[in-house]
Amino acid sequence: MRFLNNVTWKVKLTTGFAVLVVLVAFMGYLGIMEMGEIDARGGKIYSDSLVPVIELNHIKADLRESTVDIQQLYIEQDKIQHTNSSQQLQAAEAQFRKDEQIYEKSFADGLPPGDKSYFSAYERAVADYWASYDRAVQFLAARNYPAAGKILQGGMQTTNETSIENLNKLIAAAENGARSRNEDNHQVFLGTRMVVLSVLGFSLLVALLLASYLSINLSRRLSEIAQFAGGFGLGDLSRELRLYGRDEIGKMGDALRQAMQNVRELLVAIHDGSESMSA
Repeated sequence: MRFLNNVTWKVKLTTGFAVLVVLVAFMGYLGIMEMGEIDARGGKIYSDSLVPVIELNHIKADLRESTVDIQQLYIEQDKIQHTNSSQQLQAAEAQFRKDEQIYEKSFADGLPPGDKSYFSAYERAVADYWASYDRAVQFLAARNYPAAGKILQGGMQTTNETSIENLNKLIAAAENGARSRNEDNHQVFLGTRMVVLSVLGFSLLVALLLASYLSINLSRRLSEIAQFAGGFGLGDLSRELRLYGRDEIGKMGDALRQAMQNVRELLVAIHDGSESMSA
């Protein structure tokens, strides 16, 4: 790497610093890009897996609430209480319809085949549930409690259990999807960490090698100059300084060699002058 002796130290140090800056910037860029990917994946986990779980739990809670309300309506005989329960029943049904519509619009079309089969089974069961539900409400409105009780204890209970069972399967599938995506995200994080640590290690190695080379090169060349200058100062004009280059140290070597040559020529001139005078 003798060609570096022709490069000034200002350029050497500036270039070395620039190389380190580029490596650190590259490491930061990789880290930022990968962190952005991890963040995007985290957002997808929330929107594609966790939000459906929340909506499915809302639907399941609405179903249970509607069942509790209609059973409450069945056991009440007081007219005022009956009216209040009817209003609660209507509110629970409206909330269920709203939550189910949100889920169908946002997530049902994107379900994988296996999950779609659960959703289809749920739709069939919940349709039967609400058909039984409507008949039970009609009987309750007519105060035909025996007929309403038969529906509540028969088909309505079965379809409600089937609906909730398939909702639980959908919830479990969404949770498994979230766990799988989270594991993928974790693998991306591990890969990113490895890349960043590798670039960091490479940057430190380059910095160490660069600093070692510059310090050894500088120390060796300054040592040669010091030895040459020391001998020169003691009057030893036989030394030769084999130190060349276009950097600051090389120019210093040129100056010392020129000074040595000037002194030699001066001594020769003095010697020749003294001999002329003697003659």
